[in-house]
Amino acid sequence: MAGGKETGGSVNASAALLLVALCGGYWFNSIWLRTKYYSAREAGHRLYFRAAGHAVWLVFLISACLFPVALHLAPPPQLVAQPPLADLFDIYMQLMRGRMGILSVLLSLPVAVLLGILFNLYYRLPGTRVRLLKKVVDGRELEKLVLYAAETKLLLQITLDTGKVYVGWVLTTIDPTKEREYLRVMPLMSGYRTSDTHGVEFTVIYTDVVRLRRKTETPRAGLNGFEVNPELSGLKPVDFEIVLPSARIVSAHRHDARVYRKLSGKQSAPTSLATG
Repeated sequence: MAGGKETGGSVNASAALLLVALCGGYWFNSIWLRTKYYSAREAGHRLYFRAAGHAVWLVFLISACLFPVALHLAPPPQLVAQPPLADLFDIYMQLMRGRMGILSVLLSLPVAVLLGILFNLYYRLPGTRVRLLKKVVDGRELEKLVLYAAETKLLLQITLDTGKVYVGWVLTTIDPTKEREYLRVMPLMSGYRTSDTHGVEFTVIYTDVVRLRRKTETPRAGLNGFEVNPELSGLKPVDFEIVLPSARIVSAHRHDARVYRKLSGKQSAPTSLATG
């Protein structure tokens, strides 16, 4: 009877340690931006396998660091000056079944948090986060276009299912962990597609109100490099932002004022302002 209780207690302890290790792998996935972004696009068993894989990696990494310390503090009797690799592996497995294994699992939680934070420091370097986002959104064409437009201040022409058309600069940042329901745009002009030819007729031009500040100009108060006509005192660039529902976007592509004038024979926004 006592042996059954000991066996049951051992199983419960092993299950608890396994849960702790899996939590460490999950925490690491949730903190490190690379795994965080990819995990947000996965579901089901792939998430479990990813967490389990990182749990094993964390426990092995910690135990590998503890192993020489354990050998130094309490060398086993079979340890000789230069033991063969097979003996070292046997000693390692023996220690992992004892206190070193338990300590390695328990330390996986704080180490997961620490490594996640340290690894994220890399993505503070210029361009590194954008490169990561490009890999994550690969295959999602609208997100790729929005990311490129936000990075380069590219003008986008967006058509809604109502026929309404907006041309402007994208203010939305890509976050793979969230489902993008809306797109924030600083408009340059807006209009509609005609019912007969589906050509674009622009009816509102914002260039006399808000524009993208040129890099050569002295910075003034504004949002993301935008500025409002000084004559319109009290207004800020944020007052002209437009929020478009992503589900109602029919098409989106780059807008070039020169190409528009060439193809349509109509006047668009001034090229100097349209290109910033």
